Amino acid sequence: MGGVSDIVRFEIAPERYRDFQLRVHVNDVEITSAGAGIGRDPHHLLLPDNLLVATEEPREVVIATCECGEYGCGRTDVTIVREADIVRWKWLYEKPMKDDAVFDAEAYDREVERIGGDFSWETPDRTAARLVFAGLAGRKVVWAGADWEHPERFQVCVENAHGREVVEHFHREGRSPEELARAVVEKIGREDRGAEPFA
Repeated sequence: MGGVSDIVRFEIAPERYRDFQLRVHVNDVEITSAGAGIGRDPHHLLLPDNLLVATEEPREVVIATCECGEYGCGRTDVTIVREADIVRWKWLYEKPMKDDAVFDAEAYDREVERIGGDFSWETPDRTAARLVFAGLAGRKVVWAGADWEHPERFQVCVENAHGREVVEHFHREGRSPEELARAVVEKIGREDRGAEPFA
């Protein structure tokens, strides 16, 4: 591994701590477990922007964490940078490979676009979360998803005008992911316009 002909493939798979993980394969070797342990939650890498996109400005991205799920406990980071017709991954910390991974830029871009547009793995809550991020573009959405303590509820954490994080709760009430996301976006939009108080 580590040659100019390296090939990357991304996979979203179940994971016991965070329910899904984004695993990275380089030359058909799954390298997230070879690094810190488990892949990141897909939404951390793909929403609101796809952090795997390569530009000429280097970007440091967390690819894997320790199996407990804590970033500070163990991590594999990578610096992603586009260099003419190649994309280079420079490994940081718990390295799964000895050398940098170097990909053909066109092939890399296709794979990043594919994983960014693959929603086949999503649960209804994950679909609603993705639609909330899209509907509140321009707002600082910290996270969105199921309320683990109250399964009948959906939660959204947003940053208000004062820089404080505020958690909003929504009852599903039999709504589809699209209907739920629409209700979230409409309510938070009203609060932004001052129709209701927003803490």
